[in-house]
Amino acid sequence: MELAERDARWLFFDAVIHGNLYGEVREDLRNKLDWIGVNYYSRVVVKLTNDNSYTIVPGYGHYCERNSVSPDNRPCSDFGWEFYPEGLYDVLTKYWRRYHLPCTLLRMGLQIRPIT
Repeated sequence: MELAERDARWLFFDAVIHGNLYGEVREDLRNKLDWIGVNYYSRVVVKLTNDNSYTIVPGYGHYCERNSVSPDNRPCSDFGWEFYPEGLYDVLTKYWRRYHLPCTLLRMGLQIRPIT
């Protein structure tokens, strides 16, 4: 999980907030953000395949079958997106604890077909 979070979140934000890019401190990158904008739709579940690699586990997040139920018994939309609302809290909490910058929710939701 930490490896996937590093790749998906922390590499970019560590660079533009702390100036840390792949272990090198770059002053030209440091302190470039006043706040963090978050888009949240669902989660991604991964499993470690070796020390430095992971793979996405199908059946969760955006990788569900349409109109199905995930292995965690959560409903999935007609586009195959798992309902996982507590993930929004988790993401916002992790960003706050790591960076202590205000977070603004820019977009969230669930991809569904229009109701006619």
